[in-house]
Amino acid sequence: MTLRPERSEIAMIRAFAGETTHELPAGVRPLYPADSRLIGRWTPTDSEGIEIDFPFPTRIPWSDLEF
Repeated sequence: MTLRPERSEIAMIRAFAGETTHELPAGVRPLYPADSRLIGRWTPTDSEGIEIDFPFPTRIPWSDLEF
């Protein structure tokens, strides 16, 4: 989440998924066994809320996130 403190609002929500599979050349090992991949990004200017279907349908309008 990115906040806009000067306006007391959320500027952006990001969703990440963990990835544990790596396609690397033989003998090469990852430094860390998992990576985080960006799977979604929402802002109040380009969406009506957060909407994602995996791992289950989630719908959150921006009005529910006001503070």
